[in-house]
Amino acid sequence: MDTIGSAPKRRIGTGGVRGAARRPIDPTVLISIRWLALAGQLAALLFVSFSLKFDLPVLQAMGVIGVSVAVNIWQGFAVGYNQHHSRQILLLALGFDVVQLAALLYLTGGLINPFAIFFLAPVIVSAALLDVRSTAILLMLVVSLSTLLTVYYLPLPWWPDSYFTVPDLYIFGIWTAISLSAVFIAVYVFWLAADARRTDDALSEAEQTLAQDRQSNAVGALATAAAHKLGSPLNTITLISHELLADSEEDDPHFEDIQLLAQEVERCRVILAGLDTDGSPDILLPASHVLRNMLARKATEINKQLNFTIDDAASDQEPEMAVSAELRYALDTLVDNAADFAKSKIDLMIGWDEQRLWIRLSDDGPGFRQQTLNRIGEPGNSTRKGQAGHKGLGIFLASNLIRQMGGSVQFLNLATSTDGRTGARVDMNLPRQNL
Repeated sequence: MDTIGSAPKRRIGTGGVRGAARRPIDPTVLISIRWLALAGQLAALLFVSFSLKFDLPVLQAMGVIGVSVAVNIWQGFAVGYNQHHSRQILLLALGFDVVQLAALLYLTGGLINPFAIFFLAPVIVSAALLDVRSTAILLMLVVSLSTLLTVYYLPLPWWPDSYFTVPDLYIFGIWTAISLSAVFIAVYVFWLAADARRTDDALSEAEQTLAQDRQSNAVGALATAAAHKLGSPLNTITLISHELLADSEEDDPHFEDIQLLAQEVERCRVILAGLDTDGSPDILLPASHVLRNMLARKATEINKQLNFTIDDAASDQEPEMAVSAELRYALDTLVDNAADFAKSKIDLMIGWDEQRLWIRLSDDGPGFRQQTLNRIGEPGNSTRKGQAGHKGLGIFLASNLIRQMGGSVQFLNLATSTDGRTGARVDMNLPRQNL
């Protein structure tokens, strides 16, 4: 068993990933939704007026819909110059939709109109796409306009010489239902959308980290290739410079120039030797060597003893693998998680057979809570969720990265031993052909 090392802990944040900036909003989707809503409003207006023969202010209602059509056409042209809208513009657009719906409802019975329920639609869109402040502003607008519609509205369209009336208490009940539903739906949808955004941001940052790691490996490979390519001509230059230096005398007018040339050539040799050492070309190395190097770097960042062992039952044909950014990120996350709960040490054992490479990570901590273990690998499932730097996404990301490599991962608790020790264990299996 090898002790990779321990050092003062320097956390880099693995329980969760800091959220990235939200993506711009595609206005074409909102424009399409508004066209659909306008088509529905127009169809309902024509049906009520010409099929049911209800008495209603058709021209005024058509005028309100026409204004919305003009705004949507203008917004469609604006999209050609700006493919993404800011959140302020989206808030204004949703506010306009609320005002437009309120104007139609004023002309067609106020809150008695069954279509008053569509007040909830802009609130849902805002809660899904905007922040709390914008959604709160839209909620206040919806509640304010619905309050006005309880007092100021034209009669509900009905057959000529007949009126449809309801008690004021019933109207108040409708207003209460719409207001409370708007608040409840806004809170619930915002909570769901925020959780989805956190997961999406964490995945995006993990992808960015992996891309940077791959780029660093590629740069290292290019540096190593350059060192190999330049090594041969540099050796020739070195040989010639040494011969010139040996054949020249100190009183030769070119002696100092030749001596300087030899010194600079030697400097170039040292630089290229450093490039050759630091580079990390995408070559296959024994799996134990690659994993040991990954863990050696991680051992300097945690304050627990990290032990590396190879299973005695492993076959003689050790698999070879390239340095994998995905596996490094997954191991970093799982080791960090183990270090947060381990009492004194973390053990990592590897083994292999003809089909797979397996990695077993265990610690001497309290183990997983049962409620956590039941939902292990799901986003947001963490005993430390809500604490600084922890959003319950670390294990979720690590599990998905291993599965993307074609492998599998299993989380379990160690059985209590005779000395009362417990702990958590993570088993990872990777197909040899994917290494």
